[in-house]
Amino acid sequence: MFEGDIPAPHWHTPLHVVPGTTFLVRRPDTIDATLDGRTTTIGKAAFEILCRFIEARAPAEAFDGRSPSENDSAGREAGAAATVEHETGLGSSRQGESNGLAFCRVLDDLLRKGLLEKKRPAELSSLFDLLNPSLQDPEFLAHVGRLIADNRAVVLPNAVQAEMAGELHRALDTSRAWSIHSYFNEERPYFQFKHCGLYDSATPPELRKLGCILDSTATKSQLSDITGCDCRGTFQIGAAGYNSGDYSFPHNDDGGLRSVSFLWYLSKGWRPEWGGQFVWCPTGAMITPEYNTIVLFKVSPSSLHFVTQVSHNARDRRLAIVGFWERSQQTADGRPRAINLNGINLCPGVYGSPTDAVDGRAVIL
Repeated sequence: MFEGDIPAPHWHTPLHVVPGTTFLVRRPDTIDATLDGRTTTIGKAAFEILCRFIEARAPAEAFDGRSPSENDSAGREAGAAATVEHETGLGSSRQGESNGLAFCRVLDDLLRKGLLEKKRPAELSSLFDLLNPSLQDPEFLAHVGRLIADNRAVVLPNAVQAEMAGELHRALDTSRAWSIHSYFNEERPYFQFKHCGLYDSATPPELRKLGCILDSTATKSQLSDITGCDCRGTFQIGAAGYNSGDYSFPHNDDGGLRSVSFLWYLSKGWRPEWGGQFVWCPTGAMITPEYNTIVLFKVSPSSLHFVTQVSHNARDRRLAIVGFWERSQQTADGRPRAINLNGINLCPGVYGSPTDAVDGRAVIL
C-alpha cells in the first residue's frame, strides 16, 4: 500500500514506514507526502503527530539504527499513541487493523479536520497540454489543422511529454485485462481484424484519465477550431494490442459519427521487420509504429488505412491507444460496401476515376 521513509525533523535517521508511502521534506516547516499518486502537504505540527503515531505502531525492526534511548519501552510507545489519540481524536489502532490501514485512517482524519492540505498537480485540461513544448506553437498547430482538414494524415513523432507517455506505456504493457477481439460481417467481407483490446470496463485508470482529457470541452473546442471539423460529440477511447499474426484490413473509420481519428503508438523498440505498419491508402505511405508517435486524420469515405499483419518474428506486442472524436450529429454511414459488377465481387474505389463495368465483360478499377 505504502512505500518510503519518513524523515522526522527531530530524528537523526529516517523512520521507515510500511511500503507505499513517500514523504519528501520541501521546506523546514512543510512535508510533501505522496499517497497513491496524490501529493499532500503536511504542516510541521501535523507531521510530528504522524511521526509519533508511526513510532507507536511500527514494528520493532523499524527502529534499527537509533540509539537505545530513542528505542524506548512499550510504556513510551503507549504514551505516544495516547498523544496521537488526544491530538487527532483517534485511537492508535482498531483491533486487527494493519499499520498501513491505521496510518491511512489517521491521514484521512487529518484531511477532514483541515490539518492536512491536498496539493494537486496542475490539471491537464486538453490534448494540447500533453504535447511536447516543440509541438505547442500556435502557428504549427494551425498548420496541422489545415492539413487534417485537407484529408492528410498528420504524424507527430515524440508527441507527448515523457512522463505521461511512460505512464500510459506501463499501464498497457502490464495490464492483465487484454482480451482477443475479432470482426467479420458478411455485409462487409472486405473488412476484418484480429487483435487484443482494452475497451470499456477493461480500460486501466490511466487510459480513462486520458479519455477524460481528450473528451474535455477544451480539447474538442480547440480541435474543432483548427481543423474545421465538428469534434463536439463524445470522444471514444480504447487500446489495441497486436501480437504475432494480428492484422486489420483496410477501413476508413466512417460510421457516420466519427469526425477525427486519434492513434498513439506506445510500443518501445518496435522494429520495421516485425510488421504492424500503419498504411495510409490515399498516398500509399506507411509508417512503423514508433514509440510516442501520434497520428491524426479526418474521418471520411477516403480515409482508408490498415495495419499490416504482425510478423511471426515479432518479439513484442504492438501497443496503441485508439480513439475518435465524434460529430455532434449523425451523418450518413460512409463505410465501403461490397458490390458485384459483371460477376466480380468488389468494393468500389474512392480515389481517381470511379469503379465501372465495361461492355458487360470487364471491370475498371
